[in-house]
Amino acid sequence: MAAPTDNRRWIAAGVAAILLVFVLDRLTSADVALVTLSAAGPLIAAVGGSPRATAAVAALAVAVALAALLLAGPLGGQDGVRLVTVFVVSVLAVVLAALRGRLEQRTAEARAATRQAEETLALLDVIFSRSPVGLAFHDLDGRYVRVNDHLAEINGRTPEEHVGRTVAEMLPGVPDAGADVRRVAETGEPATGIEVSGETPAQPGVKREWVASVWPVRAAIGGELLGV
Repeated sequence: MAAPTDNRRWIAAGVAAILLVFVLDRLTSADVALVTLSAAGPLIAAVGGSPRATAAVAALAVAVALAALLLAGPLGGQDGVRLVTVFVVSVLAVVLAALRGRLEQRTAEARAATRQAEETLALLDVIFSRSPVGLAFHDLDGRYVRVNDHLAEINGRTPEEHVGRTVAEMLPGVPDAGADVRRVAETGEPATGIEVSGETPAQPGVKREWVASVWPVRAAIGGELLGV
C-alpha cells in the first residue's frame, strides 16, 4: 500500500486540481463545460491515494461541479450530463484506487512469500549439508528431488545421479527399495524406525543395515502433500 506521505501527496494534488478547475471556471466567461475537468481530481488521487481518501476527493469533485453549475445559473440538460460525467468518472477513480490497493497488497504478499521461501531453502541447505545422517526429499512419484552428501556416500552415487530417479533404480540390491516412500506418498502417514538391509553401489557384495524414517512434507498453507 502507499505510504501515508505519498497518500497525502496524491490527495492534495487531486484537491488542488479540483480547486484549480473551479477557479478557472469562475474566471472564464460562463464556460461551464470546464467543470467536467474537476473529475481529473479523483483520477489523480487514485494514482497513489487510498480508496477512502479517493472517495473523499471524488465527493468534493461532484460537490464543486454542482456548485459551479448552480453559480452559473439554472441547470439545463447539458449541465446534468456534465454532472453525471463527473460522478461516473469519480466512481471509476474510486474503483481504480481499490484495484490498485489490492494489487499492491498481493504484490507485497508475494514478495513476503518469496522471501520466506528463500529463507526456508537457505535453512534446508544448512540442514542437508551439516546433517550427520543421510537425507533425501522425494516427489509424490517417489523420485529423488534432493539428497545430501552423506546419503550419496551411503548409496555410492553422486547427488546429481539421484535426481529424477527412484530408490529402486538407485539401490537395486536393497529388497523392496522405495516401498515405504511410495506408501507414505500415497497415504500421507509417516513411517518410522524402518529396518533396511541390502547392498549398495558404495560397497558391492557387502550386506549392510540401516534404520530409516519417511515423513510426509506438507504445504504450510492448506496442508497439501508436497512430497516425502
